[in-house]
Amino acid sequence: LSACSSLGISSKDVYFLKNKTQNLNNDQSNLHKTVELIRKIKPDVIFTHASNDKHRDHKACYNIVKESFWKASEDIHPELGLKHKAKVLLCIEITDMLVKPNFYVDITKFIDNKIIALNYYESQEKIIENFSKYLLSLANIRGFKIGKDYAESF
Repeated sequence: LSACSSLGISSKDVYFLKNKTQNLNNDQSNLHKTVELIRKIKPDVIFTHASNDKHRDHKACYNIVKESFWKASEDIHPELGLKHKAKVLLCIEITDMLVKPNFYVDITKFIDNKIIALNYYESQEKIIENFSKYLLSLANIRGFKIGKDYAESF
């Protein structure tokens, strides 16, 4: 939650499904929890991991969110709330680059904030050497594609 706090995101706006690391399953329980959250929050835009991410939890998350994105808009399971159709689902890249991004966002004004937030994920530095440097370089490459210093792609 420290990373969120550094970005001005309140802990009351952060939701966890309470799955253990390396144990997120694409099952009915997680699907229903995600549909319920979408219907409760009513977002216009939903972000999730990309389908090419190699981390098992990220793959499961992608599949759960992708299905929940359209299931939340169907008139089913009223116990999960009133249906809601988000406008767009965007897939993020973390360490596995998107092969053919469709959309870029200039983050030049926010790059320092992003790096500060990422530095709270100390565990990632132990897994991926120079994690912050890698993500900064990736943002620089994505920015180059659109004529900016830094960007994110979706």
